[in-house]
Amino acid sequence: MTELLNQKYNIQLEVLTPLSIGAGSESDWAKGVDYVVVENKLYHLNLHKMRQCGIDMNKLAAFWAKKDQESVLRIIGNQLPQVSDKVMEFPCNSDNDIKTFVTNQLSGRPLVPGSSLKGAIRSILFAHLRDADQKSDAAVFGSIKDGTDFMRFVRISDFEFEKTALVNTKIYNLFGKGDHWQGGWKHAFREGTNTTFRQTGFNTVYECLMPHQTATGTIMLSETLWENMLRFAPKLVHPCLSKKKELFSHDEYEPIENLFYHISDHTYSYLEKEKAFFEKYSQGENAGEIIKSINRLMHITDDSIGDGRCCVFKMAAGSGFHSITGDWQYSSYDLGLNDRTHKKKYKSRKIAIRGNRFSLMGFVKLTLQ
Repeated sequence: MTELLNQKYNIQLEVLTPLSIGAGSESDWAKGVDYVVVENKLYHLNLHKMRQCGIDMNKLAAFWAKKDQESVLRIIGNQLPQVSDKVMEFPCNSDNDIKTFVTNQLSGRPLVPGSSLKGAIRSILFAHLRDADQKSDAAVFGSIKDGTDFMRFVRISDFEFEKTALVNTKIYNLFGKGDHWQGGWKHAFREGTNTTFRQTGFNTVYECLMPHQTATGTIMLSETLWENMLRFAPKLVHPCLSKKKELFSHDEYEPIENLFYHISDHTYSYLEKEKAFFEKYSQGENAGEIIKSINRLMHITDDSIGDGRCCVFKMAAGSGFHSITGDWQYSSYDLGLNDRTHKKKYKSRKIAIRGNRFSLMGFVKLTLQ
C-alpha cells in the first residue's frame, strides 16, 4: 500500500559549506575532560579504554572538575593513543566547549536527520506558500490535529556519512550607533567587536561535515494521500490551497522538480541579500573572502534552478534568523534602526574559517539520482 501512496525519489546530499547538526549541549566536549590537545591534535578520551589501561580514575576526577588538561595528560602519560577513540586535527584554541555532531546510535557515524532537512525545507515553503497576512505555521500549513498539515505529505530519510572534521568559527558582527555602522569580528561578549580579524576570542569549534562529502537517502511525496484528503474531506480548511496544488502539479514538471525549484529560488534570493549585507558592511578583515564564498554558492544555486533536478539551501547550526525563522519578513538585510533599542536587529553571522577560506555555514545540495 505504501508504494501506491508515496512517490519515492533517491537523493544524493552533498555538503557545500561546513555543516554542523548539534548532538545537544549535553554531548559537547570540554577540554581537559572529554578531550586533550597535543601538538594541534585533539585526542577524544574513552573512559572504558582508560580503565582497561589501568589508569587511576579517582586521581583523574579531581582534575576533570577543574578542567586541568596538563594534570590529566600527566596521569595518562604515554598511553594517550591507547585511551583515545578519536584523533582529529585541532583548528584553533577556544574557551568554549566543542559542539559535537549528531550520530547514528548504532553505527556511531555522523547523521543528517531527515527531520533536520524537513525543518529547513518547511521554513522555505512557509515563505513560498504564505499570503501577505499569514504569519503562523497553522495558518500556512494547516492543522496536525485534523490531518491537513501539508508537511505530513513530505517525508525525508536520514543521510549517514563517514566522518567529520573540526572547524573554527567566529561571529561577523555589526558595531556602531546612529547612522554609523561597520562590519567587524566579535572578540568578546560585551563591546568586543572591531574590524581586525583574529582566530581566537569568542570563537567556537564545531564538529562538521566538510565540503564535497556526500551521502544518499530518499524523499517521499505522498501525492495520492494528498489528493484523497482533498477528495474525501472537502469540508476541511486547506490554507494556501492553490499554491500547494501547484507544488503537486504534473502540468510541466514533476512535483519533486517543483519543490526543488522553489527551494533554490528562495536560496538564491537569500544569498543576494546576504551578499548585499556583506558588501555594505565589508569593513571587517576578510569580508571579501566571505563575499567570494557567497558568489560561489550563488553560481551553484543558479545552476540548480536551471537544472530542475537539484536544489540548494541552508540548514542547521549557524543558519541564523534570516535563513530559518524570519526571512520572509525582509526584502533587504539592511534593517535600519530598532525604534526602541536604537540597535540594528539580527546583525550577526556565524562564519566558518578553514585556513584562508571564510564561508557561511550549513549549505547543502540535494540531487535526484
